[in-house]
Amino acid sequence: MKYTDKKDTAKKDTDKKDTDKKDTDKKKQTTSPFQMWAKEHRAQVKEEMGGKLTAQELVKEMALRWKALDKQSKLSYKVREGCELACLEFRIREVNSNLGN
Repeated sequence: MKYTDKKDTAKKDTDKKDTDKKDTDKKKQTTSPFQMWAKEHRAQVKEEMGGKLTAQELVKEMALRWKALDKQSKLSYKVREGCELACLEFRIREVNSNLGN
């Protein structure tokens, strides 16, 4: 039987709490234009490719199709990303102002 010192155990618990706090302090990230496009087209690409793909094969095919998209199509997703980011920043400012009152 191995003896553990209570101080060591307490130290490990506080380390875990610090890590949890750091995770919640991270700034939320918006969805990238590729991620938006992929979410909308995943089922279609999978069906066109026969349905029996590994996740890696599916992502590779989707990346190729994203690269092949014209600039105008990509631009619409980039605009949506900008709107999402602006909305997120607005919400953050709103919450911060409410906390200050």
